Amino acid sequence: MKREVERLLGCGITKEQFEEALMYAERKQIYIFKRTGRKEVLQEQYLAKLAEEYAKSFMFSKLTMDLCRLQYEYGKRASYIFM
Repeated sequence: MKREVERLLGCGITKEQFEEALMYAERKQIYIFKRTGRKEVLQEQYLAKLAEEYAKSFMFSKLTMDLCRLQYEYGKRASYIFM
């Protein structure tokens, strides 16, 4: 399934990224099935799509945090230079 998630994403992900996304996707899959009773929710392709969504979300969050840290560090250096 990792390859399918990577295909949907259009890029590779680490085993850890995949496992974290899959864990959350499985929880959401069960939640949706309990709420709706729709059997198509239990299909592997549905789970892969949910995992792709979580992986994408986690990747975006990491990128955002990295950019914030970079901006913070740059701001600290810039203020030190101009003092």
